Amino acid sequence: MSKDVVKIIEKLYESFLPKLQIANWEKLTLKYEKFLKTIPLSEYRKNLQKIKTVEFDLSGKYRSLHLSLIYHLYWKRKFVVLINNDVPSRYKKLKNLANLLKDFNGKIPLYQLLGCLGFDSEEKFINWLYFKKYSKGVFPINFIELKQELISDNYMFPSFEDFWKEYKNNIDLNEFISQHQNFIDVEIIKSQIIQEIKKDQGLFILLKEEDVKTERTNELIKGYILVGLKARMYRTWISLLTQLDLSYIWNKTIDTIKMDSDVILDLKGVDIYGKVKDCFIGLQIKKRSRRHEALKITEGKTPINTVDIPYDLDFEKDEYLQDKLKRLENGFVVFTENYIRHIYEKFFK
Repeated sequence: MSKDVVKIIEKLYESFLPKLQIANWEKLTLKYEKFLKTIPLSEYRKNLQKIKTVEFDLSGKYRSLHLSLIYHLYWKRKFVVLINNDVPSRYKKLKNLANLLKDFNGKIPLYQLLGCLGFDSEEKFINWLYFKKYSKGVFPINFIELKQELISDNYMFPSFEDFWKEYKNNIDLNEFISQHQNFIDVEIIKSQIIQEIKKDQGLFILLKEEDVKTERTNELIKGYILVGLKARMYRTWISLLTQLDLSYIWNKTIDTIKMDSDVILDLKGVDIYGKVKDCFIGLQIKKRSRRHEALKITEGKTPINTVDIPYDLDFEKDEYLQDKLKRLENGFVVFTENYIRHIYEKFFK
């Protein structure tokens, strides 16, 4: 990652910090845990986790899109805002974006812009916004800006089905398949479909939910890819909800250092991060199936120094984690204030 982009992330963190400091974290965390308790994990696992997914790489704008959307719905919202519409027509991309913003009353969620104007990721958009210089000293940042808003106290977190509907509204399946054609073998998909139908005739009822006509082979394959994508999105959604639980419980527990979470650093291996004595330090959840070191700080592998935090779905069997995680009634494993204080005392005080 460019050092310049890290500097921009730092500026965005500083601008967002006042909102983190004044938020009612007691209320927000309570509301978030209440939402996590409503997730029907067993139902999702039954219908989604058993689906074999097509082996494609979620690269480019789709990877950035679904992370951006999850953050936008469950943590903070990033908006691209028009501040000056007087853009010379010769700066085509900037002019097109300004016109688009004007059509939407000057404000659009960032995730809805990714890809439609040639930005494959938030990082590329930020590079363009802050570092692109046109002739005569014209910068995109002179005409548009990025604003961040914390989820409000009154906001109701959407279910996975609602998240999935929003995701589908912002992808084109044909374009998705085209982008990932090097990872998709149609003959393998056909054989997978045959095997899945043999195992469970009812499995492809899911395709009807996606309004895919199953009479024709190519539509069935599209449906299989779409349902497989839905299954993969579910796994990503669940993983990020755990990460955001860490954000909420940290900010509720610790008054002196407020943590943020962001797509760009997320993709670089940093789940949440905050500033300590003018230096960033991050936390990275390390899911594990076997015991390893309790807490350790890694240097060089991520853009900022990062503490690896053990996390285990079977934490009850682990003496170290027994008092640091807890299981909700539906099986969701979340962080405790005791764990947060333990991390804070060791690395942040």
